[in-house]
Amino acid sequence: MNDLSRCDTIIRSVGSQGYCGAAENEDYSKSVLIIFYEDATAKKRLRRALRKMHCETIYEYHNFNAMAVRIPDGSEIMAVADRIRKIRGVLTVERDRIMHLD
Repeated sequence: MNDLSRCDTIIRSVGSQGYCGAAENEDYSKSVLIIFYEDATAKKRLRRALRKMHCETIYEYHNFNAMAVRIPDGSEIMAVADRIRKIRGVLTVERDRIMHLD
């Protein structure tokens, strides 16, 4: 079973709140999350919550409803991701991946 089918199987079994371990050619960022949300109302609610958590928006995607955020130093990334997942209108929260193509 290759890494993609293994991840697909894991994602189907644990849902969007799980994550697949890094393959040989990728690493996860220790401080950046990618957040997908429903609409402008959800974005407003999300921004308010992120300010309270002292997260910094580092990129807003314009082709779809998503943003990349940096969590504060010393914060546990999975704990912050779990808090963000509970915000109404948030669809998914994933760790940013760094893929190595060599």
